[in-house]
Amino acid sequence: MGGEIDYRTLGPVAGDSHSYTVLTRMGVFPALRIRMTTPLEVSQTARVPVSLLTLVSLVGRQTTPPGTAGMKTSSASATIGRLDMGRTSGGRAIEATSIGSGQQVVLLIAALNGMETAGTQLLERLAGHLALNPRLLRGRRVILVPCANPDGLALGTRGNAAAVDLGRDFPASDLATRDNAPQPETQALIDLIERVQPARIITIHQPRGWIGYDGPARDLARTLGALGALDVHQFDAPAGSLGSWAGVERKLPVITLELPGGVERHGTDQLWQRYADLALKAISYR
Repeated sequence: MGGEIDYRTLGPVAGDSHSYTVLTRMGVFPALRIRMTTPLEVSQTARVPVSLLTLVSLVGRQTTPPGTAGMKTSSASATIGRLDMGRTSGGRAIEATSIGSGQQVVLLIAALNGMETAGTQLLERLAGHLALNPRLLRGRRVILVPCANPDGLALGTRGNAAAVDLGRDFPASDLATRDNAPQPETQALIDLIERVQPARIITIHQPRGWIGYDGPARDLARTLGALGALDVHQFDAPAGSLGSWAGVERKLPVITLELPGGVERHGTDQLWQRYADLALKAISYR
């Protein structure tokens, strides 16, 4: 699906009425022909994929992300924004997408371990679904970090470019020794959590195939387990983990969705069919 739209109708980025950005990284939306007007009124036309990393108000437009044909959609618009979280130890951008403008923030994180790619696929599809169905937000703001470890994803490794396991890099008190400051990727997540103060954190991993929880998240875990896709498994948070730092020490509800190994090979459509209800219930819970 394509079309022509004046760039000025897409709305301001980060509240700055003089700055506009089109980002193409996620490519959730198909190509539109966009007339881009800079603050200097220099116009040009460019054919680009409109990404969910662009802050937009898609007023009166129905744009269908690839693979979402047939989904029930809403004619309302969603506020969608890009959050630049910084750079990895290898120099790659760490990005998040913010959807909605409600007071309650729900944070979802994937690919903290670079080899666990199913969560990235799931969150990218979730972003498109929420953009088309803003009624699902209901006073919430959802922040998605589809890839918390871009180095590991690019290299096909668990750790980042510095060979550090980010899942054991958080400055929790149970981490017996620490010679260095947290890695840039870890610090970016810490800064984001402290800034937005999420009501709950959902982190997606592989390959164990269960739901874990830390902090005051037992009831949420049981609610998710009742959906039947994954069973609930109670475990002690590993030292230096996100669950230990955010859940145990800071008393934030932290849910770990451990998807089975290899499910990414079945494709995004099948991932969505199997696990969409888990993600959507984690967002809509109370």
